[in-house]
Amino acid sequence: MCIRLLYKASRVAALFSDRKDLFEKLLAQTYYSEGHIKALRCLLHGRRDKWEDNSSLLVEPSQIDAFAQLAKLALETVQQSWRLIAHDIIGQIALNDLHRKSLILTEVSVKTIESLIFEIGPEQLDCANIDECQCSSILNNFSNPELLKT
Repeated sequence: MCIRLLYKASRVAALFSDRKDLFEKLLAQTYYSEGHIKALRCLLHGRRDKWEDNSSLLVEPSQIDAFAQLAKLALETVQQSWRLIAHDIIGQIALNDLHRKSLILTEVSVKTIESLIFEIGPEQLDCANIDECQCSSILNNFSNPELLKT
C-alpha cells in the first residue's frame, strides 16, 4: 500500500529526515519486490520523477576529495546530480551488502568515476574548475587517464 501511494505521489519530502521512517519500514521487509526497490531508491534520492531510472546511485565519501568533486561535476553536467547520495544520509541508515547491491548503491571510487565518465562521455565534462593538484591526483589514479584527456 505504501509503495502504491508513493508511486502515485507527485513529489516526496525534500529532506531525507522526513523520508527516513518510511525508508526504514520498507527496508525492514523480508522480501523486496521490484516495487520495493524502486520505492527505496526513490526515498534515498528524493526524486519521484526518477522512479523508473535504474542508474547506479553513488555515495559521497565522508571527506570530499578530487574524485567526489569529479563525480559531482560529471553528474551535474548531465543533469543527474540526484544520483549522488550524501554521506550523512547513508550514515543514518543500516544498509548491508545485499541492500547496497539491490539498490545499485556504490561508493565513489576511481573505478566508479571512470565508469561514470565513460557513460556520459568525456567530451561532456568541463574540468576547468578542477585545480592542478586535484587533476594530478585523478590522472595518477585512473587506470585509463586518456579518458580525461580527450
